[in-house]
Amino acid sequence: MSLLIVYQETRYILVGNGSVIFADSAENGFSNWTTNQGWGITTSQFHTPTKSFTDSPLGSYSDNANNSMTKNFPVNFIAPSAAYLNFWHKYNTEPGYDFCIVEASSNNGATWQTVTSYNGNLSVWTEQRFDVSAYAAASSQLKIRFTLKSDGAVTADGWYVDDIKLTTYNTLTAGVVSNLNLTLAQEGFYNTATNSLRQSDTVSVYIRNILSPYSIVDSARGVIDSLTLTGNFGFRNTPTGTYYIVIKHRNSIETWSRNGGEAFTFGGTLNYDFTSSANKAYGNNLTLVEKRYSLFSGDVDQNGQINLSDIILVFNDQTNFAGGYLTTDVNGDYILNLSDILITHNNSANFISKITPP
Repeated sequence: MSLLIVYQETRYILVGNGSVIFADSAENGFSNWTTNQGWGITTSQFHTPTKSFTDSPLGSYSDNANNSMTKNFPVNFIAPSAAYLNFWHKYNTEPGYDFCIVEASSNNGATWQTVTSYNGNLSVWTEQRFDVSAYAAASSQLKIRFTLKSDGAVTADGWYVDDIKLTTYNTLTAGVVSNLNLTLAQEGFYNTATNSLRQSDTVSVYIRNILSPYSIVDSARGVIDSLTLTGNFGFRNTPTGTYYIVIKHRNSIETWSRNGGEAFTFGGTLNYDFTSSANKAYGNNLTLVEKRYSLFSGDVDQNGQINLSDIILVFNDQTNFAGGYLTTDVNGDYILNLSDILITHNNSANFISKITPP
């Protein structure tokens, strides 16, 4: 008698409580962190008594703030197979203009990736938990930072953060990967004459639930090849189901896959092409560059909209004759010039911003 297996699926299980490799409740001061504009300790608000971290200990934050609290020494994530960042927070910022941003760096702060961002008002202490395994990237130089960015008008109380913790886990299954073969182009990078990108570049892909609040289920980083416009992304923690695919690139608008989500099979392969049709993005949030639908370019500060602040950043670097691998290099030619300014200006004039489910 033969046995026929008609369906088989393997799930990841995080073993035990994990190993806490870093924890800071603010009770022992600010020695684990550095700040560029004045983060500090406060006793006026806290999750666990009697202190927390805040961007503006003396009151409201300032206009045009770019105020960061950065882990002063990197964390080694070479050995663990899964890593999680936990913290508690509350915040009060000008909605839509001032942002609380959580970032991670796998190279000791040389470059940063946005884990998530918040704005508006959260009046009660709330726990946040993120899988940062993709950001750690098997690195011995992982850093995290908390940044408050504001525009030139209207301030508020700011951001309070407490009980920060990094935890590592071993997984019972380490070999099964769900593959996403992704095709995309960035508007500024796409060279219509050669049907290629001016450079290969890293993008981050997030798998999100299709139901509100659209929580992140898994994430991966990879490179979109300049010649094929494709990249492969492996996900180890995405169960079989239907999800949104969310793309983030260093100077492109965050872009979500089409309404209704895409069917993932654990251990299987999904092919998704953002370049074939405008409706491959939620809200048709793509621009047609000759024959390729592309991610809008110019969101240099990664706040979800292309506006004057992005134009100023590009203009300033162009004025200073900056060049190289910069977020302000919107067209990907390693040179800051009028082309970068025009792309950013045109998208700002058209009020381009990310479009997400309600």
